Amino acid sequence: MDSADVLIIGGGIVGENAAYIAKGMGAEVTILDNNVPRLRELDNKFAGRVHCVFSNRASIEKYALEADLVVGAVLVAGAAAPKLLTRDIISRMKTGSVVVDVAIDQGGGVLKPPGQLPIRTLLSWWMMWCITAWQICRAWYQGLPRSG
Repeated sequence: MDSADVLIIGGGIVGENAAYIAKGMGAEVTILDNNVPRLRELDNKFAGRVHCVFSNRASIEKYALEADLVVGAVLVAGAAAPKLLTRDIISRMKTGSVVVDVAIDQGGGVLKPPGQLPIRTLLSWWMMWCITAWQICRAWYQGLPRSG
């Protein structure tokens, strides 16, 4: 079985941890970010085992169309997340591809069809999962073992 192709848009804390998990599961991982020093830092941390690529429209499109999983992990402090993954790109992604938008509480980094607000949305054959940071923290906290 071939390994999954995972694209992570955003090389911050969420993107870095998503890359650790995906790589640990045997995926081919690409991280896109527009911060060159951060890309160098990530390349050093992963010892070249993930692809660290400068983010622009062309690279987002290229890697998203190849991906089995796209994780949108872009956060701009105090502002809405930029819409980097367009409807056009999503419509041309491989059948069965999954999009996880972690920045949904900041407006999301994925342009969704009008009127689509539920946490989980099936778009034709593409699955989009939008989850807020507080939901992740709550799920993590609830999974902690309790003493007593």
